Amino acid sequence: MYLDIAEKSRNDPMYMEIKTERGLTKNPKSWQNTGNFAVEFEGRGKPSGIAITESVIWRQQFVSNGKFVGAIDIATEVLKAYVENTPNLRVVSGGDDKAFRMYLVPAPPMFLEIAKWI
Repeated sequence: MYLDIAEKSRNDPMYMEIKTERGLTKNPKSWQNTGNFAVEFEGRGKPSGIAITESVIWRQQFVSNGKFVGAIDIATEVLKAYVENTPNLRVVSGGDDKAFRMYLVPAPPMFLEIAKWI
C-alpha cells in the first residue's frame, strides 16, 4: 500500500486526499455548513473524480474543528450509480476557476449532529 497526499493537503489539514491501491479518501471542508459533501465528476470539461477513478472504495471522512467525527466507506460503483441515478442531487461548479463540476450528496445526519458538540 502507498500513500499519495495531494500538495494542497500538506497546506490545509482540513482537506485531505489519500490514494491507496484499493481506495480513495476524501475529507471535505464545508460539509458542516452545507450539510453535503461533493463528488466530483468533471474537471475542465473532461471526466474526472468518480467518473474515472479506479478505486474500489470511496471513503468520505468528516472532520470538525480538526477532530475526526466519522467516515463512511462506499463501494465506488455503488456511489457512482447513486449519483448518476438520483434525480434531485444538485450539481454545482467549484474548485479553481469553478472549472470542476460535482454532485452534492447529503452528509450523514448523525455526523452533522455530532459535529455540533465538538
